[in-house]
Amino acid sequence: MQKLTDVASLLQVHGRLNKGPRVNPLPLLKAANPPVINLHCGISRLKREMVLALKGAGVPTVSSSEPLLSRLHLILDAPLGWALWRSLELEGQSKVVVSDNPCPEYRLDLLESEPLALLHDVSVTDIVLMLRGEKCASVRLPYTPLSTTERLTLKLIAMDYSNDSIARLRGVETQTVKNVVRNLYQKLYLKTRLQAAHYYFGNWHLLKGWTPPPHVALPEEMSS
Repeated sequence: MQKLTDVASLLQVHGRLNKGPRVNPLPLLKAANPPVINLHCGISRLKREMVLALKGAGVPTVSSSEPLLSRLHLILDAPLGWALWRSLELEGQSKVVVSDNPCPEYRLDLLESEPLALLHDVSVTDIVLMLRGEKCASVRLPYTPLSTTERLTLKLIAMDYSNDSIARLRGVETQTVKNVVRNLYQKLYLKTRLQAAHYYFGNWHLLKGWTPPPHVALPEEMSS
């Protein structure tokens, strides 16, 4: 995972969420002038399959190079972590994000880019129904015991920033960052920076011997 180059954008959006449930009905394709879907995905094969599925369901799609006045960005989080970068690049534009990453802190970070909806564990049919307003996309903000500073530090660790780099970015002493890292490790039951990266980007199958903290719900394939 390459480092985030536009750190200013990351800091600008971080921590601006309000707590509480969000309900996002998306009757976008029922509008008088429905938007055309611009699909974003970091895996070419999956993107081609999704475009064909959407077209088969009668949903108009377009490439990013075509100029349009009415465009809705549909971002698939594949590979895991890709949607975070793309959402920041599309800051201020209409977008819907689909991510199967179970990490609550990562999902909160996705929500801070202010998508119309963040969809989790949905099929193509579900996506089409939500876009047509025939199914409601209900989003409850994930709970995390981490403070805003701890969440930002977790994200930067996952993006391969050192403690010194994080300290320079935040304008604090390196020891302050070390204290924050120690606290977030304790809250998430993590021991190393590699574990923190696997946790944040949803690669939980690589966390050998990891016991999840109480606020984390394991995916079905890991809990069975």
